[in-house]
Amino acid sequence: MMAISQQKTNPRIAAIASQGLRLQSVLVHHRSHIPEKIVLCQQSVEHARHADDPNILVAALRELGVAYKYDDQPNNWFKTM
Repeated sequence: MMAISQQKTNPRIAAIASQGLRLQSVLVHHRSHIPEKIVLCQQSVEHARHADDPNILVAALRELGVAYKYDDQPNNWFKTM
């Protein structure tokens, strides 16, 4: 699904991929793997940009900001928010 969403052909698939990655990042966060959470959130943001849905993009960016906060990256947190 993520490979299809990167082709920029179907915004709905990109939206589902973004949401799935964001939810996966929440699970990873509960295991305290913050660097992995950042990677998942960055991928989620990338897919959200292709989804053409501002709500999905905001949710992905917010989760990325949370990841930066927990990784003690205040500059990245500020830019993301």
